[in-house]
Amino acid sequence: MNNAGAARRREARAWDYLLDVLRPDVALLQEVRVPGSTKSSRDPLTTGSLQYREFSAHHGWGTAIFSSHNFQLRELHARGFADADGRCVFAEATGEDGHTVRVASLHAPTTPSVFPRLSACIEDLMARSPERPFVIGGDFNTARAAEAIWPGYEHGKFWSKVDSGWLADCHYRQHGFERNTLIRTRDDDHSIQCDHILVTNDLADAVHLVSIPDDEEFKALDISDHLPV
Repeated sequence: MNNAGAARRREARAWDYLLDVLRPDVALLQEVRVPGSTKSSRDPLTTGSLQYREFSAHHGWGTAIFSSHNFQLRELHARGFADADGRCVFAEATGEDGHTVRVASLHAPTTPSVFPRLSACIEDLMARSPERPFVIGGDFNTARAAEAIWPGYEHGKFWSKVDSGWLADCHYRQHGFERNTLIRTRDDDHSIQCDHILVTNDLADAVHLVSIPDDEEFKALDISDHLPV
């Protein structure tokens, strides 16, 4: 879930929506402020734990992984995006039954371009987790449709690799198409699914339901300019 575009007066509602409506065991968050900097009626740290890295001191935004008390988080080291610190958070989540899964929350930088940095970041994460179940999600700033909009920037190459079996794209695997996850108002904005959840193939069959909320209904909440996956 990307909280971009949410002014402070909306960030409290965004946290309340996450905790009270979505109620996730684990959530991958981008462009989010740390608890205490918003006026949320509930402190996320009373209902779970948070691994957070700041990438914009000016705005106080960062990338995070939130978990409920059903999971324990242990932050791990990753190279991330070498020239954009704070856009990758990597952790191991352990459930009450003792099973573990590695998770990464990413916010891919677009300047000067998404690739090859996004591919390099994911390859580094996977190299640090051989033979382990892995979930990678966030704002990738890419989609299959992006190749037609911005040809020659490796969008098509990346998704061809994913679709050839490198990783499983949860939404696309279940529905067979991409859904727009951007709420935009400018005429020159493109509608693409830039938010994704990828998993290692050993987890793919365990994914039973993947959904993105209705554009207009979520827009009416006025909490983000990205739809959560």
